Amino acid sequence: MEPPVVDPVSLKTHAASHPAGYDNHSYDDSDASKFVRVSDNVGHRTPQESVRASYKQDGDAVSLSRSTHDDGETGEKGSVDGRKPDTDSQMNEAAAHKDPLSEKFEHDPETAKSKFGPVQIISAAEEKIRNFFKVNRRILRIALYSILFCAYNAFLIYACVRDFSKAKKLFILTVVVYVCVIYFKFVSKPLWSRVAIYTKPLRKYLRQHRKNRKRIQVVLFFCAVIIFLGVDCAKSPRRLQSLTGIFGIILFGFLISKYPARVNWYTVVWGIAIQLIFGLIVLRWDAGRSVFVWMGDLVESIITFTDAGSEFVFGANFREHFFAFAVCPVIVFFGFLIAALYYLGVMQLHWEPLPANPLLLQRIYSSTEAPLMVRPYLDVMTKSELHALFVGGFANVAGSVLAAYISFGVSAVHLLSASIMSAPCSLALAKLVYPEVEPSKTGFDHVTAMDRGAEQNLLEAATVGAQQTVKLISYIVANLISCLAALKMFNFLLEYLGGLVGIHGLTFEFICGYIFVPLAWSMGCDWEDVTEVGSLVGTKTILNEFIAYTKLGELIKNRTITERSEVVATYALCGFSNITSLGITIGGMAAMAPARRSDIISVGFRSLVTGCLSCFMCASLASLLIDV
Repeated sequence: MEPPVVDPVSLKTHAASHPAGYDNHSYDDSDASKFVRVSDNVGHRTPQESVRASYKQDGDAVSLSRSTHDDGETGEKGSVDGRKPDTDSQMNEAAAHKDPLSEKFEHDPETAKSKFGPVQIISAAEEKIRNFFKVNRRILRIALYSILFCAYNAFLIYACVRDFSKAKKLFILTVVVYVCVIYFKFVSKPLWSRVAIYTKPLRKYLRQHRKNRKRIQVVLFFCAVIIFLGVDCAKSPRRLQSLTGIFGIILFGFLISKYPARVNWYTVVWGIAIQLIFGLIVLRWDAGRSVFVWMGDLVESIITFTDAGSEFVFGANFREHFFAFAVCPVIVFFGFLIAALYYLGVMQLHWEPLPANPLLLQRIYSSTEAPLMVRPYLDVMTKSELHALFVGGFANVAGSVLAAYISFGVSAVHLLSASIMSAPCSLALAKLVYPEVEPSKTGFDHVTAMDRGAEQNLLEAATVGAQQTVKLISYIVANLISCLAALKMFNFLLEYLGGLVGIHGLTFEFICGYIFVPLAWSMGCDWEDVTEVGSLVGTKTILNEFIAYTKLGELIKNRTITERSEVVATYALCGFSNITSLGITIGGMAAMAPARRSDIISVGFRSLVTGCLSCFMCASLASLLIDV
């Protein structure tokens, strides 16, 4: 009986999967079916599995070849099917079916050692390097940061020694950053832990008398304000006229409040108190104003880098189409920066309440750019927090457009002061008009739990952030076009109806001008200028502040209004609270948080009114503090 013919590939495959059997050189005919099945599955291996099987098979083939040639002496190991050959012819026939690769491995031992080739050596080296970095990641990171820290400080010291006047801004910024890092990382927690231990009895007593404590604080605040105004306004009592506007605005805000019975008056009073302190700093203290101005100018200089990209894409005359080619690219670049900062963990700030983040930076950013800083939290913010976020945008203007207003002849000092004073006031009035009635999900614990996203590196995170602003810009442009077109249609209808009864020039702005006359007087305007200032307020509310500031510049140039009325108008117009901005904000916010579209629309108009009240409150407070 002839021995079964075994396919070499199948034999080597079976040898790889049954090494124990080949060590004993015992196998039977029943393995033939296994050989077939194994050889059929060879094509389904991955490249890595094929390489490993090849090395295994080569080694086993050498072993099998040697065992076959040893059969010449024993007559037992040469059988392919595991049985002892009976005759010499059977032995010769088995030798004829010997695997050709066996002879190759027998005469070429180096090939049998191919598993130690260059590819395997490189793979092993890569694995060792990878494991080294994984095990020593912390040490290497500390070493890298230490080198960068020393290099930066050496550079700063050399720059200061060489020319301190040029390096002054960088030096101040570095000191501020170092102080903040040292305080929040090393000093804050142990310091306040000790303070909490030593003041535990006092805090327990204050918690037990919380209501009385708040009442005492409010009474002391009002007493201090009364004494200050009595002394400060003794020589100019007409400044007290603006108190009518302050209390009138608070009363109106209470009347239109969503939940009047749930108003937290403690928050409202403290917001106004902080605004008063900010007003004293920026209006009465030159050093304090210069600090805010310097910080704003520093960030504005970064924002102006957008012009390089805009000029390359749209040409040197891109500012001729200001909104499309100068304003919209700023949103793209801002989204790029904010996404990068979120990836680095810088934007996961520990503020409570959360809307304070963009409100404090409204000095620089517009009502559309500011929400980008809290974009990951928009889906979980309460309606009151959304309302506060909207109000912060409506109650201020971006620092990047202040230069345009200054070019019209408006006072730069008052514009900068208005942009700084509006933040605490807008938050206070926002909580008055729309009190918090829901549990907040953006407190300290929730903010720290936010991750930085699924991006794999900094460049990917930044580019994704820039790409996401494209949809945002499309929403803004669509809402802007539709709102202005609707306003134009409404004015056309008013002019047509007015012409039928002999009233020419009847527009929505004209009507608002007369409606705002009492408001203009209560903010501190001289009586002879209330019509002009009321008309400016109406223009700003219905159209936009850009057109209103253009008209104010003409009034200032022609000396049509008094200096006091000029100051009041400057503060009252300093905000994005107009119907056009409402369309822009709703469109932009809906693009960033589609799931909250209905909530965004529901708080939109109320936040617009509150933003207007915040601008008027700033004008009243400025009129109270400035003696002109």
